[in-house]
Amino acid sequence: HRRSDAPPRPFLTAAKDFRDVSRGSPVPHSLTGDDLVKAREVVDDSWTRRPEGAVVVAETFCLCGEVVHACNALCDDDTYPVSYHRLSVTATFQGILTNDTYASEQSVRVR
Repeated sequence: HRRSDAPPRPFLTAAKDFRDVSRGSPVPHSLTGDDLVKAREVVDDSWTRRPEGAVVVAETFCLCGEVVHACNALCDDDTYPVSYHRLSVTATFQGILTNDTYASEQSVRVR
């Protein structure tokens, strides 16, 4: 129960009030180079019955609003860009009469 004279709390957290709650060592959004390759290899190795020629792509990207932006530079409004990891998977499964190709992509906000 809140006091009646208390100001209402905002529904969404303001960007300036966000803090990093990442866990792990290293934190996932800090992976680059060989470490990002190793993360992709974990996905590859855990895919049971993986079809030959399947492709897994792991990448990091950042946005300022809806515009792709460098992850290591501030946005035009002096805020930090929002960082994402994207994992894309494409595979073709061979059938008796036809082959079926499936693709999936998942992006996760990390900062």
